[in-house]
Amino acid sequence: MGYGPLEWEESVSACIPSPEEATALGLPADVGVPLLRIIRVTTSPSGQVVEVNDTRMSAERFEVGSSIDRSPSAQAPGT
Repeated sequence: MGYGPLEWEESVSACIPSPEEATALGLPADVGVPLLRIIRVTTSPSGQVVEVNDTRMSAERFEVGSSIDRSPSAQAPGT
């Protein structure tokens, strides 16, 4: 799209689904299974928002994970 390298910010939270969300996700409405909600905002190098993604999923069926790379400056001395 010509925006150059993009940046992402993501937040993860939990919430109780509305009756409509429970139905749409095939969750039992009477159990109160929480949802994981992930909001990702993508911006261009100039700061223009080019995408907002709001994902909701059953916390009973999914998990969220990420890998963390250690910066070279965080290495123990002598390694």
